[in-house]
Amino acid sequence: AWVGDAPSYNYWWVTACAMGAAVGILSRHWFFNPDIYGRKQEVKKPMPDRYRQWSFSLPYFNHGLRNCMAKYRWCMIDNEPDWADYHPLGYRPNRKAIHRRPYMWCFTVPRYAIEDPLFTSVSHANMNAIYEEIGYTKKPKSDDDDE
Repeated sequence: AWVGDAPSYNYWWVTACAMGAAVGILSRHWFFNPDIYGRKQEVKKPMPDRYRQWSFSLPYFNHGLRNCMAKYRWCMIDNEPDWADYHPLGYRPNRKAIHRRPYMWCFTVPRYAIEDPLFTSVSHANMNAIYEEIGYTKKPKSDDDDE
């Protein structure tokens, strides 16, 4: 009957892909997200066991996709998109925004960052300078200050 219909084969393929994606996403959450518990005994674990459990979540929280998408922050964040790019201690390389927007989504920003009139106005360095100028925050002390 309807199972052998030729037009339904593409729906079988879409359903199989969607089910595979759902199983992959849910198993990733189940195995690597420390906020999801499968058993009641995991809720009352002592802290050393919690640290062991949280160590399993490192691939969940430090995923390659997050590092790949960090360069597109300026497309998604309106105010100070570069606030997490510079790392003063050097635990990771300093990040830099990409010059273009993502290919398939995010059409609410200009095509290139240079075309955005507010790109430098809302940067983290400029906002810090504005806050220091109006007296909202103090200027950071440098080595040249003799105070």
